[in-house]
Amino acid sequence: MNATLTWPEFLSQAKQFLDISQQLNDSWQLYKKDDEEPNSFLKYTQKIKCKANDELINVEYHIVYSVSYQVPMLYFQAHRSDGRLLDLEATWSVFMPDASRTDLYEMLTQMEHPVLFRPFMALHPCRTCEILAQFGKQSRNLVLTFISIYGPYVKLSLANAYGLYIEENERSID
Repeated sequence: MNATLTWPEFLSQAKQFLDISQQLNDSWQLYKKDDEEPNSFLKYTQKIKCKANDELINVEYHIVYSVSYQVPMLYFQAHRSDGRLLDLEATWSVFMPDASRTDLYEMLTQMEHPVLFRPFMALHPCRTCEILAQFGKQSRNLVLTFISIYGPYVKLSLANAYGLYIEENERSID
């Protein structure tokens, strides 16, 4: 099963995901820097509570197309309530407190955002294609599948209604 996407496929599936988000009254947005490819990405913001000290953390997530790997990629920035950016250690302790440091360096690292050219935290895409391909049935929307699988690792969870929405629409098509 092929789990890679071309840029036009990614953009089409991101727009389909955005349509579902709007139907569900969720607050995802499509950010478009310009008409060059691949200068658009999905954006979502939320507040999470840090378990260690009950501090509220503002998190901005971006689902970006990886030209090199031809898969969606998850970038995010987390800020304290006073606006300061969480450093690498603080990010690891908030988002993946139980993972070993060796694993963290391989999974969650700071990288330059490919559209905004600023440092963001990112889940590395090296195994994304392999993981997406492990599903027996081809996903109708790899962007949705990607967010569903990778999002919970960084406290980004989609409502079950996203999957139900796709399933109900598949039934109405058949």
